[in-house]
Amino acid sequence: MKYKIGVVTPIERDDFYCDTVLDGLGLLAKENQSLKFAYANHYPHPFGSEFTKQFGLSKEEFEAFAREADLLILSYGKYGTDKAFIEKLGAWDKTVYVDGAEIGKNRWRDPELQYQIIKGEYIGRGAPDKEMLEKCQLYFRREKPYTNGMIPFPLGIESRFIKYDPSKKKDIDFSSIFGQELYPITRRYTTELLEKFCKENGFTCHTKKTYKLPLLNRGPYSPEKSHDIWARTKVGISTGAAGYDSRRFWEILGNDCLIIAERFDLYEPDSDAMNFKRVFQYNNLYDFEYQLKKVGDFLRSGYDEKALDEEYQEILKRHSTKARAMTIINETKKIGLLK
Repeated sequence: MKYKIGVVTPIERDDFYCDTVLDGLGLLAKENQSLKFAYANHYPHPFGSEFTKQFGLSKEEFEAFAREADLLILSYGKYGTDKAFIEKLGAWDKTVYVDGAEIGKNRWRDPELQYQIIKGEYIGRGAPDKEMLEKCQLYFRREKPYTNGMIPFPLGIESRFIKYDPSKKKDIDFSSIFGQELYPITRRYTTELLEKFCKENGFTCHTKKTYKLPLLNRGPYSPEKSHDIWARTKVGISTGAAGYDSRRFWEILGNDCLIIAERFDLYEPDSDAMNFKRVFQYNNLYDFEYQLKKVGDFLRSGYDEKALDEEYQEILKRHSTKARAMTIINETKKIGLLK
């Protein structure tokens, strides 16, 4: 892969989908020195100073790199997408768009809103960006609808998520950890049902939030500390965020857990992308309770961590951020943008 690929990051703040692309390209570039990848180093990614040193460029340096790049990946930003940068370069002919926009709160469950989107009438947050669909060579989208050639592009398992160590026995049966439990409210109710189930059936359960200041039991929620919990957990609970996709889903799978997840509706109905034995899905709280009992029986009678390893490796192969980056590269090759 002898390519030069630039990622045009959001104008303000970070974005999970941009992080997915950066992490995946960084992993590919470390494996293949002929792949040159860069981004403007003002972007506040979570991958540490070494990542910045290796792939980050000053604003001026990145502009020069972008002019010579074979491919530019424009990332959606909740507080601003840098369309002006592509316009300045006149580079729409080599730009693809990664749309991580979400409708927000619980509105994505509303069939009336879904119908408005299908008819092309909805113009609010999370609507398909018609300008980007027209100008960009490919459009990768977080959630449905995938109309006019849009390509499904969920979050992936970032390298920093994985704290799982096969040499250490998992000692927590179930975990349910969310940063906030208001949107959707299902998060709160599934956690309460889980606590009741574990208490009645003698399972260990972790539902306490992880904080950056644990001794004071306050401070902002720390996803990084929760990764240590997932590494020790046999079964994780996942509920959608402001859309069906959720970083929690990938953190759990990335640490070799079984997962009870709200219906994962990011692929077309006939897709086998999430056809794994460890994924138990629910549509409502009744289904959730049913799956709890089913998985609880499995933990008691058939759980074998080593027997799950082959599937775990397949999940990492198909759903790592590196796999997501390869999706972009392979799709651009199909249309001849990359040779």
